[in-house]
Amino acid sequence: MSLSQIDSPIPPVTRSVHTPTGSLLKCPECGYSIPGESLAPILPSSRFEELSSCNDPPVDLERTALEAVVREGKANLASLRQRIAAVRKTLKILFKEQTRTVKHITDAKILLSPIRRLPADVLIEIFTACLPEDPDLPDDTDSLDTQLQVAPWVLSQVCASWRQTALTWTGLWANI
Repeated sequence: MSLSQIDSPIPPVTRSVHTPTGSLLKCPECGYSIPGESLAPILPSSRFEELSSCNDPPVDLERTALEAVVREGKANLASLRQRIAAVRKTLKILFKEQTRTVKHITDAKILLSPIRRLPADVLIEIFTACLPEDPDLPDDTDSLDTQLQVAPWVLSQVCASWRQTALTWTGLWANI
Protein backbone atom coordinates (compact mmCIF):
# COMPACT_ATOMS: atom_id res chain seq x y z
CA MET A 1 0.00 0.00 0.00
CA SER A 2 1.50 3.35 -0.99
CA LEU A 3 0.96 6.70 0.64
CA SER A 4 -1.09 7.92 -2.31
CA GLN A 5 -3.61 5.13 -1.67
CA ILE A 6 -4.36 6.19 1.90
CA ASP A 7 -7.91 7.55 2.12
CA SER A 8 -7.90 8.67 5.72
CA PRO A 9 -5.72 11.48 7.03
CA ILE A 10 -2.43 10.52 8.69
CA PRO A 11 -2.78 10.39 12.46
CA PRO A 12 -0.88 13.15 14.25
CA VAL A 13 2.53 12.57 15.77
CA THR A 14 2.24 11.73 19.46
CA ARG A 15 4.53 11.32 22.39
CA SER A 16 5.03 7.88 23.86
CA VAL A 17 4.52 7.93 27.61
CA HIS A 18 6.75 5.80 29.84
CA THR A 19 6.03 6.34 33.51
CA PRO A 20 8.44 4.59 35.86
CA THR A 21 7.14 3.57 39.22
CA GLY A 22 8.78 3.01 42.55
CA SER A 23 11.08 4.98 44.81
CA LEU A 24 13.90 5.34 42.29
CA LEU A 25 12.29 8.34 40.59
CA LYS A 26 14.67 10.86 42.14
CA CYS A 27 18.41 10.64 42.69
CA PRO A 28 19.26 11.29 46.36
CA GLU A 29 22.61 12.85 45.39
CA CYS A 30 21.87 15.23 42.53
CA GLY A 31 18.05 15.37 42.63
CA TYR A 32 17.67 14.23 39.02
CA SER A 33 14.20 12.88 38.25
CA ILE A 34 13.48 10.36 35.53
CA PRO A 35 11.24 12.05 32.96
CA GLY A 36 7.65 10.85 32.83
CA GLU A 37 7.59 10.99 29.04
CA SER A 38 10.03 10.02 26.35
CA LEU A 39 11.99 13.00 25.10
CA ALA A 40 11.36 12.43 21.37
CA PRO A 41 8.06 12.35 19.47
CA ILE A 42 7.30 9.14 17.58
CA LEU A 43 4.80 8.00 14.96
CA PRO A 44 1.71 6.06 15.96
CA SER A 45 2.65 2.41 16.21
CA SER A 46 0.35 1.34 13.35
CA ARG A 47 1.93 3.88 10.96
CA PHE A 48 5.43 2.97 12.13
CA GLU A 49 4.72 -0.72 11.48
CA GLU A 50 3.28 0.13 8.06
CA LEU A 51 6.37 2.12 7.05
CA SER A 52 8.66 -0.57 8.45
CA SER A 53 6.99 -3.29 6.38
CA CYS A 54 7.20 -1.51 3.03
CA ASN A 55 9.72 0.53 1.12
CA ASP A 56 7.67 3.73 1.00
CA PRO A 57 9.28 6.87 2.39
CA PRO A 58 7.56 8.76 5.19
CA VAL A 59 5.62 11.88 4.24
CA ASP A 60 7.19 15.25 5.05
CA LEU A 61 5.46 15.58 8.42
CA GLU A 62 6.53 12.06 9.39
CA ARG A 63 10.06 12.63 8.12
CA THR A 64 10.30 15.78 10.23
CA ALA A 65 9.06 13.86 13.26
CA LEU A 66 11.50 11.00 12.66
CA GLU A 67 14.40 13.44 12.21
CA ALA A 68 13.42 15.01 15.53
CA VAL A 69 13.47 11.53 17.10
CA VAL A 70 17.01 10.99 15.82
CA ARG A 71 18.22 14.48 16.80
CA GLU A 72 16.64 14.52 20.26
CA GLY A 73 17.49 10.86 20.77
CA LYS A 74 21.20 11.52 20.16
CA ALA A 75 21.19 14.41 22.62
CA ASN A 76 19.26 12.34 25.15
CA LEU A 77 21.63 9.40 24.66
CA ALA A 78 24.66 11.61 25.29
CA SER A 79 23.02 12.95 28.44
CA LEU A 80 22.13 9.43 29.59
CA ARG A 81 25.70 8.25 29.04
CA GLN A 82 27.01 11.15 31.13
CA ARG A 83 24.56 10.39 33.92
CA ILE A 84 25.37 6.66 33.78
CA ALA A 85 29.08 7.49 34.08
CA ALA A 86 28.34 9.71 37.08
CA VAL A 87 26.24 6.97 38.71
CA ARG A 88 29.01 4.43 38.11
CA LYS A 89 31.50 6.80 39.72
CA THR A 90 29.15 7.24 42.68
CA LEU A 91 28.70 3.46 42.94
CA LYS A 92 32.47 2.98 42.93
CA ILE A 93 32.79 5.46 45.78
CA LEU A 94 29.93 3.79 47.68
CA PHE A 95 31.47 0.32 47.25
CA LYS A 96 34.80 1.63 48.60
CA GLU A 97 32.98 3.17 51.56
CA GLN A 98 31.13 -0.12 52.12
CA THR A 99 34.42 -2.05 52.12
CA ARG A 100 35.95 0.45 54.55
CA THR A 101 32.90 0.23 56.83
CA VAL A 102 32.98 -3.59 56.82
CA LYS A 103 36.68 -3.44 57.77
CA HIS A 104 35.93 -1.02 60.64
CA ILE A 105 33.19 -3.32 61.91
CA THR A 106 35.48 -6.35 61.69
CA ASP A 107 38.29 -4.51 63.49
CA ALA A 108 35.90 -3.40 66.24
CA LYS A 109 34.60 -6.95 66.67
CA ILE A 110 38.17 -8.20 67.01
CA LEU A 111 38.85 -5.66 69.74
CA LEU A 112 35.60 -6.59 71.50
CA SER A 113 36.33 -10.33 71.36
CA PRO A 114 35.52 -12.03 74.68
CA ILE A 115 38.83 -13.91 74.67
CA ARG A 116 40.61 -10.58 75.17
CA ARG A 117 38.87 -10.24 78.56
CA LEU A 118 39.69 -13.68 79.95
CA PRO A 119 41.18 -13.41 83.43
CA ALA A 120 44.58 -14.98 84.11
CA ASP A 121 43.12 -17.86 86.14
CA VAL A 122 40.95 -18.92 83.16
CA LEU A 123 43.97 -18.67 80.84
CA ILE A 124 45.94 -20.89 83.22
CA GLU A 125 43.14 -23.47 83.03
CA ILE A 126 43.35 -23.35 79.22
CA PHE A 127 47.15 -23.65 79.36
CA THR A 128 46.88 -26.61 81.73
CA ALA A 129 44.53 -28.39 79.32
CA CYS A 130 47.14 -27.97 76.56
CA LEU A 131 49.95 -29.63 78.52
CA PRO A 132 50.69 -33.35 78.08
CA GLU A 133 49.06 -35.48 80.77
CA ASP A 134 52.29 -37.27 81.69
CA PRO A 135 55.38 -35.26 80.73
CA ASP A 136 57.68 -38.20 81.62
CA LEU A 137 56.29 -40.43 78.84
CA PRO A 138 58.33 -40.34 75.61
CA ASP A 139 56.51 -38.84 72.66
CA ASP A 140 57.12 -38.14 69.01
CA THR A 141 58.36 -34.60 69.69
CA ASP A 142 62.07 -35.34 69.66
CA SER A 143 63.04 -32.67 67.14
CA LEU A 144 63.49 -29.07 68.25
CA ASP A 145 61.09 -27.83 65.55
CA THR A 146 58.32 -30.10 66.82
CA GLN A 147 58.96 -29.18 70.47
CA LEU A 148 58.62 -25.48 69.65
CA GLN A 149 55.14 -26.11 68.23
CA VAL A 150 53.64 -27.41 71.48
CA ALA A 151 52.68 -25.80 74.76
CA PRO A 152 54.08 -23.70 76.38
CA TRP A 153 55.84 -22.23 73.33
CA VAL A 154 52.75 -21.84 71.17
CA LEU A 155 50.64 -20.45 74.01
CA SER A 156 53.19 -17.75 74.75
CA GLN A 157 53.04 -16.55 71.12
CA VAL A 158 49.28 -15.91 70.83
CA CYS A 159 49.26 -12.33 72.09
CA ALA A 160 50.95 -10.07 74.64
CA SER A 161 48.54 -10.85 77.49
CA TRP A 162 48.82 -14.61 76.91
CA ARG A 163 52.60 -14.27 76.79
CA GLN A 164 52.64 -12.37 80.07
CA THR A 165 50.41 -14.99 81.73
CA ALA A 166 52.46 -17.87 80.28
CA LEU A 167 55.77 -16.36 81.43
CA THR A 168 54.55 -15.65 84.96
CA TRP A 169 52.92 -19.05 85.57
CA THR A 170 55.75 -21.41 86.50
CA GLY A 171 53.60 -24.54 86.19
CA LEU A 172 53.60 -24.13 82.42
CA TRP A 173 57.39 -24.34 82.24
CA ALA A 174 58.02 -26.97 84.90
CA ASN A 175 58.39 -29.91 82.51
CA ILE A 176 60.45 -28.54 79.64
